[in-house]
Amino acid sequence: MHIDTLKVEGYRSLKSITWKPGPLNILIGSNASGKTNLLSAIELLGMSSKGRLTDFIRGEGGFLSLAFDGAADRIRFELTTSPMSSKFPKIGKEPRYELCLEKSGQTSGHLISRELLADDHAMKTGRASQPFKFIERDLHHAVVFNAEEKNLIEQITPEEETILSSAHGAFTFNPLVGDFGDWMAGWTAFFGFETGRGAPVRQPIITSHREWLDPSGENLVAVLHTLYTGRRDFQEAVDAAMSAAFGKEFEGLLFAPASEQRVQLGVRWRGLSKTVPATNLSDGTLRFLFLIAILANPNTPGVVAIDEPEAGLHPSMLPIIAEYAQEAATRSQIVFSTHSPDFLDAFKDAAPTVTVVTLENGETMLKTLAGEELEYWLNVYSLAEMQRSGAMEAI
Repeated sequence: MHIDTLKVEGYRSLKSITWKPGPLNILIGSNASGKTNLLSAIELLGMSSKGRLTDFIRGEGGFLSLAFDGAADRIRFELTTSPMSSKFPKIGKEPRYELCLEKSGQTSGHLISRELLADDHAMKTGRASQPFKFIERDLHHAVVFNAEEKNLIEQITPEEETILSSAHGAFTFNPLVGDFGDWMAGWTAFFGFETGRGAPVRQPIITSHREWLDPSGENLVAVLHTLYTGRRDFQEAVDAAMSAAFGKEFEGLLFAPASEQRVQLGVRWRGLSKTVPATNLSDGTLRFLFLIAILANPNTPGVVAIDEPEAGLHPSMLPIIAEYAQEAATRSQIVFSTHSPDFLDAFKDAAPTVTVVTLENGETMLKTLAGEELEYWLNVYSLAEMQRSGAMEAI
């Protein structure tokens, strides 16, 4: 399942946008154009399906800090997706999800005034013009429907959290609702990765089974330890990437015991007799491992967004990242936000969906280049040349 169309209204600089992403996407635009806000919208939707919408909004400073121009009373999201499930061939073919947030009173609080998961294209006898509903909510009630749209169950749901976030438990009788909620709950946006002297990645960690990275990347060592030592395909993918980046000098990763139940990440280099611990690895090496751990991960969720993947990397590493991104995009949707012409030109074999992001009168505008239009411009410019010349913004 993947996003076909994402509409956002009233969220930060996204006053009203419609975005049609492909499997592999690159957002390009100047500073403060709104690229990060689009990634943040992806993050919010993922958090909402985890039951962490309230925490997210509070962490961002409250509803008004997220509202367009600090004044919008409503924030609305709508997305359509590819087919939801093959379990029920007559329904779930083209699902649509709506989520509408409104300001609560005079404070920076919020409430959910509208939530809907439906299939507008499901054909039911006598109801051809009506959507087939899986869940529906307004200010007064919240219900979930079974696979036959019968047996309405009134759901007591906090007004600040989504029905999708509680789609397990009582709602498991409708697997379509649970499947959709699980898919959206996996969405992850990465906005940075700390590699300073005191960063968690450089410290010994208590061993734990972790298969996917937290948005901060602080559990990178735990994920690497779990997958590198437990999955041959992941180990081979990481070793291949590191060998491509560092040549024959790279021998492998090591997780050396640091104390009882603690291990520390290290790299074995061919020319050295001792493993180099993470405390002595370069920032670029750690950032490269961070990106490979995302893109080579067999557990990659439905949507992954990465802000400025080029940060701290040598240009020679960018084609490797591009290659792994193309492979990851066969399993999920990948979204990059970048300022780097070198990163754009790293995608030589398969052009991604490129979205040009601009700001006009405080409002973010999107222009997506794909298919024949992108091919036309690539016959004239490379992606990097288009960015440097300003041709993208002029289209």
